[in-house]
Amino acid sequence: MPRLLRLLPVALLTVHIVLVVGYTAPERWVPPVWRAWSVALVRPLFHQRWDLFAPDPPRCTCALEVKRGLGAWTAVEADGPAARRMSRHLLAYLGGGEPLPDTLMVPGHWGPALRSLLNEPPRVDGPVAYRAAQECMDDPARPGERGARRVQLVLTTPIAR
Repeated sequence: MPRLLRLLPVALLTVHIVLVVGYTAPERWVPPVWRAWSVALVRPLFHQRWDLFAPDPPRCTCALEVKRGLGAWTAVEADGPAARRMSRHLLAYLGGGEPLPDTLMVPGHWGPALRSLLNEPPRVDGPVAYRAAQECMDDPARPGERGARRVQLVLTTPIAR
């Protein structure tokens, strides 16, 4: 029994080192089951999110556009630098770094925050509508070529005026 207790820490350390090596080794060298166990052990304990120092660029860039009443769609950038920055953070929070779905459902309580991005209060001549103007990189080999699309933002609950 005492010999087994002395070998237990050595066995645990060996298993730990093997799993860490399985995590850091190239994926093609490690069997899938070993890789899964390695990720399950190492990520919660040691993953440091190195994207702080070398972030992966987002696949998509996103800007917020607004339509006041029957007017044309205009970028929120025209409403000032603070509104532009806040709108980009808002769209990034909603998943704007990846391709968005055809319609983006936004919680209704975000309506006042969206309206606060505008310099002027909404006029009486019609509703205010929002959409995301998204440009996504389709081929990582050609990052300069980006496909453009427009995604309607729909509030999930109506807002009382």
